[in-house]
Amino acid sequence: MRVGRILLLGLFVSGLSMSAAFAQPADGHADYADDATNGYKRADKTNPANISYQTEGKTLPYYVAPSKISHPALSIPRNVLVFTPGDLHATWKWTENGTTFLTLPAGPQADNKADITVNTPGTANVEVVEVSADCGDGAMSKIQIIGTGKPKLKVLSAELVTVGAITAAATTGTNVIPAAQSMKGFMYSSCDISKVNGKSVKLTLQSTEDNLPVADVLRKYSFTVNCVIYRHKNDGTYTIDGTSTVSLDHNSTNKAFVDGTTGSDFTVTIPAITAPDPVQNEDYVDVIFYLGGSEGRDGVASSISHRSDNPLTAGFTTANITSYPYDKTNDELFAMVRLTDKPKTGPIYHIPYNY
Repeated sequence: MRVGRILLLGLFVSGLSMSAAFAQPADGHADYADDATNGYKRADKTNPANISYQTEGKTLPYYVAPSKISHPALSIPRNVLVFTPGDLHATWKWTENGTTFLTLPAGPQADNKADITVNTPGTANVEVVEVSADCGDGAMSKIQIIGTGKPKLKVLSAELVTVGAITAAATTGTNVIPAAQSMKGFMYSSCDISKVNGKSVKLTLQSTEDNLPVADVLRKYSFTVNCVIYRHKNDGTYTIDGTSTVSLDHNSTNKAFVDGTTGSDFTVTIPAITAPDPVQNEDYVDVIFYLGGSEGRDGVASSISHRSDNPLTAGFTTANITSYPYDKTNDELFAMVRLTDKPKTGPIYHIPYNY
């Protein structure tokens, strides 16, 4: 399965497991071609074969093609799936074998389409058979639907390149811009501007999307790393210096792979800043890099969640992609570099000349 190829043709597979015996549909004639008109592909001809990843809470359509063996005289094209049900002269039954993760159509359907919903993460084998009043259910075809959790990213670790790790735990307050409020993350503090100005910050991001192999190629995400600079005065005033900017943007057509175990590295550059101004009572300057959403979204989207929004639906655009907010309670989502004022020394005292 490639990202952007959304729905799978229902020429599924026969057998009991994802093995070589599971590699062909009940009727796998070679002239069952991809449905180029409507945008569907044969499930047994995609990669991974006979597996459909789908985000929990989402519904996708699946189709099964009428068998040439069972219906040799049925005058329909073999590279089109969307029909008027009455023209098919057959019914199909879709069932979930041994699990209860899905919602499927109940009972035999006069349509060769099934809208299937993933309710919770899990792995389910879906079986479809043609129902016959004369000889019972036909030989089945199958597909495995793997329900994944909602897309999630977090900052696994951070480093000020050439200087050192950013390790001190920190939390943003409510006095920063709304998108960056109340986030957990890491902080590095120094009064030496040469360690900060123009340096790079390496963020190691980790994908924690449930029920997906940790290094799977489908762990691709649309997100941003944003940067905002604040100047703090010793009276508690915390003021944004300029505006929030986007340091790194992976939009829906430029998703980035993020590993699920060791994480993947992304490097951003600290903008030019000036030291705290004691004349203005400034005591430190914060540069905050935080995770955000691309293309106007407030959260992350993944290859699987993008597909699960069914881009083949009429009128689907980038704006229709579901946004999944970041988990501010449990995950680290920012790294901050704080430039403090240099230490000051108070007045010197001595014994006065008063005699």
